[in-house]
Amino acid sequence: MPLKNGLQATQEIKNIYEEMNKQHPERFLLKPPKVIILTAFKTLGFESYVKQFGITECYEKPMELDLLCDVIQRLIQQQAAEIDHV
Repeated sequence: MPLKNGLQATQEIKNIYEEMNKQHPERFLLKPPKVIILTAFKTLGFESYVKQFGITECYEKPMELDLLCDVIQRLIQQQAAEIDHV
């Protein structure tokens, strides 16, 4: 049995990035990684619930590979656009 679930692990990762940015504000601010989850548990309100933990995207299983690739590509393009604006 895992020690943490995906939401707990995501929150911990986000907290690490926030703490690093607080300790070293003179450096380029590090953005936490984008997190995509696939779940069989997507009910009304679940997506807004998981976003509280820092989840970027939430999709139901099964997910077509083409859709997953499209989502990843879109997030990469968004990240690149954010970097270009800095």
